[in-house]
This record gives sequence, structure tokens and C-alpha cells, in this order.
Amino acid sequence: MGSALESFRDATKAVHSDVEHTATMARMMSAPADRTAYADYLKAIALAIGPLSLDASKVCLADAAPFRPNPEDWMALEDDLCELGVALPRTFAPPPIVRPEDEIWGRLYVVHGAGAGLAMLDALIKKQPSGAALPKRFLATARERRPQWPALCQAIDQLEGERLRLATLAAQKDFAYALDAILAFEASGTGQGA
Repeated sequence: MGSALESFRDATKAVHSDVEHTATMARMMSAPADRTAYADYLKAIALAIGPLSLDASKVCLADAAPFRPNPEDWMALEDDLCELGVALPRTFAPPPIVRPEDEIWGRLYVVHGAGAGLAMLDALIKKQPSGAALPKRFLATARERRPQWPALCQAIDQLEGERLRLATLAAQKDFAYALDAILAFEASGTGQGA
């Protein structure tokens, strides 16, 4: 039998993959230093992960406190969008409600997982000559929080029974929320690359 973390990842893999394979995400990975793709990517992240992160930043659960997102990170994203000449998009819907004692672990996984992806994107952009011209304050916040990822995964791996089940369901709902937000953004035609 696999670990709790393996079980958690297996149960969330399909919807997580759906998020990663949206047109906005795919365009960013294929052209990481393109200003338009980058602006659209930041807007999609703001819509898909911003509300989840801001909600998770209010967590009072002692075990989860080290992983509490910093709301100021989203000010860095807004600053980057402003520098790109783009307004911060309005949230399309409130995030799903989570019970702090169990489900918060699913939300933290989605939020910090996005941060891990942003840290990888930061490395990819740095390899592109035109990447130097892009504002990267928000990516820097993801890079700073990257060391939290292994500890969060360890904490999730310690979950058992009902706690693991509830955290998994919360992550599935949050990935679905993120997917809906990105698809709504793409369908709206408000992306510059649309």
C-alpha cells in the first residue's frame, strides 16, 4: 500500500492535469518570455489561485500555520500586472468553503503546488533572453516560499482516515474551482492572447 501522499496525489491527478493543460497554461510553458502569454498567465493565476490563497491565509490551525500563504504576495502579482499594463481581473466566484481542521490541507496543497509551478516557470523565464524584461515580483514570492513545499507534503503524508479523505476532497474541489476560473477567463475573450 502506498503512502497517504501518493493516495492524495492519485485522487487529485486528473483534475490537476486538466488545470495544467488549459490553453493559457500551455501557452505560457511554450512561450515563457512572451509578454502577452505572461500577462494572461498571471491573470489566470490571480483568478484561479488568488481567492484560494487569500482564504487559506486566514487559517488559524496551529499545524497549518507554517504554510499559511502571505496575502502580500498577491500585491506583488498586481504590481506585475500593472507594469504589464493590465488590470487585476475580478474574481469570477468565491472559493469553495473548507473546514480548517481537515480540509485546509487540500487547499494548502493546491495553493503551494501552484507556487511550486511558478518557481519552475521562473527558472524557465530566466533562460530566455527576453525574460529579463518581464516583471517578476510575484515569481520571486513563489521562489521564496518554495522551501515550504516538501514540509507541506510531509504533513499531508501524515494524514490518515477521514482527515485524508476530507483533505483530498477539498483539493479536488479547489482544483475544479481553479479549472473553472481559467476556462471562464479563456471563454471571456479578455486574455490578450485570445
